[in-house]
Amino acid sequence: MKIHTAGALARWAYEEIKKGNESISYLTGVFEHVSELIEISWPLEVLRRIKGTHFPIKRDELKDLLKNIEIEGKSFEEIEHKLPEEIKSPAVLLKEMKKVIKGE
Repeated sequence: MKIHTAGALARWAYEEIKKGNESISYLTGVFEHVSELIEISWPLEVLRRIKGTHFPIKRDELKDLLKNIEIEGKSFEEIEHKLPEEIKSPAVLLKEMKKVIKGE
């Protein structure tokens, strides 16, 4: 349930940014508040680190952006090789990371 909520929020934020509602400080504040409530912080940290990145992006390009981040007890380096070669959007990135963590 917590992961689905975080994914939905990430998707919403991405759509708002696409529409031109780029109040990142507002969106970051919303994510911080929600992540505290649901005790999940890695999606917020991923979104912070990829801010300003143009999508689609190659998996190898994410290494520098997401190095040393912990995702539910695993480092990005441990899971990145299981991600698709190309990531189409921030929402897809979070969804794929969740799938890898869950072992799907």
